[in-house]
Amino acid sequence: MQIEWLEVRHVKSNMIRICAIAFSVFLLSSCDNGSSKSDVAQGKRSGESYLYISPAEFYFSTQNVGSTTTQPIDISNRGADVYELSSMRVVGNPLDPEDPEYHPDEFAVEIVDTVVLEPAQSIRLGVSFKPLTEQQKQANFVIDYETIVRASPEANNLEQRYYNGLQLEQKGDYGAASRTYRTYLDGEPQTVNKRLAATKLPIVEQSTIYGKGSDLKAYLTALNQRNIGDAAAALKTLDLFNNKYRESYLADDALYLSGYIQLMDLQNSSDAIVTMRQLRTRYPDTTYYDTSIYSEAIAQKDVGNKNRAKIMLTELQLRHTGMVVLGVGFSKDNLLSRLWFNRARDQLKSLDTA
Repeated sequence: MQIEWLEVRHVKSNMIRICAIAFSVFLLSSCDNGSSKSDVAQGKRSGESYLYISPAEFYFSTQNVGSTTTQPIDISNRGADVYELSSMRVVGNPLDPEDPEYHPDEFAVEIVDTVVLEPAQSIRLGVSFKPLTEQQKQANFVIDYETIVRASPEANNLEQRYYNGLQLEQKGDYGAASRTYRTYLDGEPQTVNKRLAATKLPIVEQSTIYGKGSDLKAYLTALNQRNIGDAAAALKTLDLFNNKYRESYLADDALYLSGYIQLMDLQNSSDAIVTMRQLRTRYPDTTYYDTSIYSEAIAQKDVGNKNRAKIMLTELQLRHTGMVVLGVGFSKDNLLSRLWFNRARDQLKSLDTA
C-alpha cells in the first residue's frame, strides 16, 4: 500500500468525551470492607483518534482517610499522526457538578508541561487519591489535545495491525502474531513500529521450530520493555534470562541485547565491556562476534582506553582482511567483510586524529 502523506494541519479537539477516552476512578472508603473488581483495562478511542489510555478504568480500593495512594496511567499514541496534549486533569460529573458521588478535589494528576506524542511514543503519569472523608467516591480523568495530522486514514488503520500483533504475541499466539506482523510490514508502514515489527517477526516465527518456551516469552518481554523506553526494566529481564536460559537458542541474542542496552541506552560503557566479553567467551560461534568486538571497542574508547580500542579494531579489521599488497590491507570479497573492514578502518583513523 502506498501511503499518501497529507499536509500537516492542526485539528483542535474539544475536551475528550468522558465516555469515550476518559477513565473513571472508583474507590472505597476506609470504613467499607467490601471488595471491588475493576473492568478490563482497555483503552478507548474517540472518533478517529488513536490516543490510547490504559487502564480505561481502575479502582484505588479501600484507603485510609488522610493517606495518599498513587497509581500510574499510560497515555500512548497508537496511530500515525501526532498528538499534542495541552492539559490533563481530574474533574467531577460533567452533567451534574454537584453530584455527591464525585470528589475531584480528593484526586490529583501529576503536573506536566505540554506533551507531544509522536507515533508509538507514550507517557506515564501518576494519579493520586487522598481521601478526606469516609465514603465511596469517584472522579473522571480528562485530556485536552490537538491532533497534528501527518498521515492518511489508511496509514492510521495500518498501525493498528502492529498493536493487534503485539496483543497476539503477549497472549502467546505466536503463529497469529507472526502473520499479523507480516501483513503489517507488507502494508509499507512509515512509523518506528516498522522497525520493531521487522525485529520481532523472525523471532516469533522461530517458535514453529523451537516451540513456545518461557525463554521466548522472556526475551520478547525485554524487547517490548525497551521499545516503550524502559531500558532499565528490559536489562533486568535480560539479566534473569542470562542466568536462567544459558542453553536457549536465544541466549546469545539476549546477552548481546544486554550489552547493547548498557552501551547505547544507559551509557554504561564499563558494564558493556564486561557483557561483550562474556558474549564472545560464552558463545564463540555467535553471529554477534564481530558486532561485540566493535561494540567493545567503542565502549573502551568511551572510558578512555584508547590503546585497547585500537587493539580491538585492529583485530576486527584483520578478521576481514583478504589480502595485503605492499603493506596495504584489502577486505575479503563479500559484503559483510567489506562492512566490518571499513568500519574498523574508519574508527582507527578517528582514534589516530583524536
